[in-house]
Amino acid sequence: MINKQLSRLGFLLRQFDITEIELANILHVHYTLVSKWKNRKRVLNPHSPYLKNIIEHFIALDSNIQYKRLKQILSREYPNTSLESVDEISFFLNQWLSERDTDFKKDESLLKIITDKNTYRAEFYIFKENEGRRKASIDFMDIAISSPEEREMLLFSQEDNAWFYKDEKFLKLWRKKNFEFLNKNGKIHIIHTLDRSYKSNAFSLLCWLPLHINPNTFAYLYPKFLESTSIRFTMFLLKNVAAIFGITAEITTKILYTYLLFDPISLSKCQFAIQSLLTSCTPMFEKLFHNDNRKIVNLITKSLKEEEDSYFSTLPPSIAIISGELFRSIMAENNFSNTEIKLYLGYQSAIKNEFHGTLPDSCHRYIYDINKLEQILESGRIFLNESSLFIGKDLKITRDILILCIEEITLNMDKIPNLKIGLSEGPPHPCLENIDIWVKKNTVTIFNTMALKKRPAFSLVTREVTAVNSYFYSFNQIWNSISPIKRDPNWVKQRLLHLISKFKS
Repeated sequence: MINKQLSRLGFLLRQFDITEIELANILHVHYTLVSKWKNRKRVLNPHSPYLKNIIEHFIALDSNIQYKRLKQILSREYPNTSLESVDEISFFLNQWLSERDTDFKKDESLLKIITDKNTYRAEFYIFKENEGRRKASIDFMDIAISSPEEREMLLFSQEDNAWFYKDEKFLKLWRKKNFEFLNKNGKIHIIHTLDRSYKSNAFSLLCWLPLHINPNTFAYLYPKFLESTSIRFTMFLLKNVAAIFGITAEITTKILYTYLLFDPISLSKCQFAIQSLLTSCTPMFEKLFHNDNRKIVNLITKSLKEEEDSYFSTLPPSIAIISGELFRSIMAENNFSNTEIKLYLGYQSAIKNEFHGTLPDSCHRYIYDINKLEQILESGRIFLNESSLFIGKDLKITRDILILCIEEITLNMDKIPNLKIGLSEGPPHPCLENIDIWVKKNTVTIFNTMALKKRPAFSLVTREVTAVNSYFYSFNQIWNSISPIKRDPNWVKQRLLHLISKFKS
């Protein structure tokens, strides 16, 4: 028989999946009293301490999603209220629960569904079009940031992600909020999908790069090319808290819809789906730290044997170009022991020999940010970032030694035609700031980070050919976007020499 006497409190208990006994235990009353409130056999007094405790409990339950469920319920009854503060939500929730609710039930069919013991009622939010998905994504990140520390996030998308990449303001805000989440000891797992077009992969991979350069971010590759996938979906999941979900078919509809949901059952299904995807994925990067120095050097020297072109996005000096004498001087100034100097000189010599060994048959192109180079010469705060590949820290360099290194580079430009340098005015790409990169066609891509106070230096390495060549494609585009004059060897050499002439003592 249908219970037509279900109260607003009963409705609220169902929405939050709380039993009469659970609420009774929280209030320290007998469950029969809660049953009477629920079935409208007894009225909740607006001044009752029980009502105050009930309200506080539901507000606490809804706080992890910024009171979205309570706001939606109350906004139906009080459409002209802002419900911006907890005090407002508490006031109107008190009023709503204690008002006579004889007209609360809409019709018998709806009541039957709501009161069916085998029915679970969930609530989700629908966002329309690209703007809606961006808003859903920011709401999702706000929930993640407000959640307790050490949460896990899983991100996956097969859909057309123009909504994500084409709004620079949104992208900047999205990254900022992701870094806030990571700074709270959160972990982010990103599943990348690739297709056979390097062009379509390139932009996506670069956009995610700033997040990858974090020890708490983990990247994976989904093994199927997108062309073989007729139904594609996007899912962002904050474990046990919230999820964003969107889906498109081969024949797409005109409107893009995004669903933001919170209920435990739907979340568990989303979590199962994305965890199942992970079992089919392979790690995109290998993370290498300075205690892996032998492995790193072996990887570099082996990769350098391949006669393929390379791009480097870095600042001088480069370990592969400067002389052993200058490298020895740098280590001596940083108080390395004789044993350490001998070890690291051996590493540098092995890298340098392989680098120069392939130069007759392959081209190595360096991209220098000339503005940043001038800034560090002016400041005197100069570091050999590349050393963190196998030393584990960035070596401080004097201005005079950096000038000598640049002079050596200009001399090598005369001797080695296949050593090319292009000068950009700013980072070659917004996502490449403060990241050293080496990408060798068909072979390997290495991203190198600086050592920070709370984080050791480490390197990300990928040898997945599609990803490597997608990065290589990106750098081809970047290189060709540099004005031809700023890639001309004579002009570059004169520009570098003119720059250092201003700082010679």
